[in-house]
Amino acid sequence: MKPLEAIVDDVGDVLAEQDPRESEFGEIAESLSAHLVRLANIAIAAGDKDPQVYRLLQRAHTLHAETLPDGSRQGLGHLR
Repeated sequence: MKPLEAIVDDVGDVLAEQDPRESEFGEIAESLSAHLVRLANIAIAAGDKDPQVYRLLQRAHTLHAETLPDGSRQGLGHLR
């Protein structure tokens, strides 16, 4: 399991001023997906009943189920 700093680093790779190479999109998508699952599991385990947390968990579930679109612009937009 990666530490929280690794999650922040991976997110930073996608949001940095310089876009990642398209050849890295698949690896980044897998990493971010794993992070998303981890964060969702933490939120669920915490038992938070906040409506915003519930909406974010629903969004996380939707994002996790989606596949990375073809094409650099759509793929990068999906990662972001």
